[in-house]
Amino acid sequence: MKTNRKILHKTLMIILLGTALEYYDIALFAFIAPLLAKIFLPDLSATSATIIMYITYGLGLIARPYGANFFGKMGDKYGRVKPLYITTIAMAILSATISIIPNYQMLGLGSLVLFTILRTLQQFFVSGNFNGGAIYCIEHASGIYKPGFISGIYNAATVAGIVFAATIAMLIAHFGAEYWRIGYLVGAMSAIIGVVMRKHLCEPPDFYKVSKDPKPKKISVLFTISITLISLYFGVLYAFSAKVLNVIIPEISHFTLEDVLRINLYVTACYFFLLVFGGWLADFIGVKRQMLIIA
Repeated sequence: MKTNRKILHKTLMIILLGTALEYYDIALFAFIAPLLAKIFLPDLSATSATIIMYITYGLGLIARPYGANFFGKMGDKYGRVKPLYITTIAMAILSATISIIPNYQMLGLGSLVLFTILRTLQQFFVSGNFNGGAIYCIEHASGIYKPGFISGIYNAATVAGIVFAATIAMLIAHFGAEYWRIGYLVGAMSAIIGVVMRKHLCEPPDFYKVSKDPKPKKISVLFTISITLISLYFGVLYAFSAKVLNVIIPEISHFTLEDVLRINLYVTACYFFLLVFGGWLADFIGVKRQMLIIA
């Protein structure tokens, strides 16, 4: 059992660190969107340009369900590792490409269109990585750690990536919007580290049990709709606090964007620890009861 735990901890660390580095790429845009608005839409007012930038973010969200479905099926058929490896390579390529796209002076609105396409592809691939990584961790830890606790740890790893992104965004805001490319270059290098770390991962033992199950459990339509609505509800709350307030607060108060990014950094760090606690609590009182209480 000690050997199993040692191997498990090493494997989980590879997945968690890789997930944190990948989630940095997605979170970065949420923090620097007001700065990117000046870069890609310099002829519009700051507020109008920022709203348009967040609309492009919404277009990217549409790609997430398709990515989750595509890579989820791949994970069930070919194993959990393959989708994780593919999505990590894709994220590295996309972040590197974003860091070198032509600016507004060279390509006009075409630069924003190109940026939006690349960002949408990022959302497609990261959804496959996020869900696949969570399943991988839970299946690997089965019988050693409870699923709620592992899920909390995994989600905390994504928040670690968000904290990293908030830190870089704060530095970009301090030194100037023209340094935005460095943020995505850091993301590309981080994703490359993830590729190297995940290259020799093995399939979780529980995957073979699931793949041989001749009669997988059917999920009711009502359950699917309920989970979708709950996810949408909390997703909107999260998006409003983490993204929309970045625009609203500087407009209606004496706080600058740099101040807001600093506050985001502190609050997100607290969120990191609360996710671990939330996972433990779900194992203690039950997932359904916890979701009802929180809602």
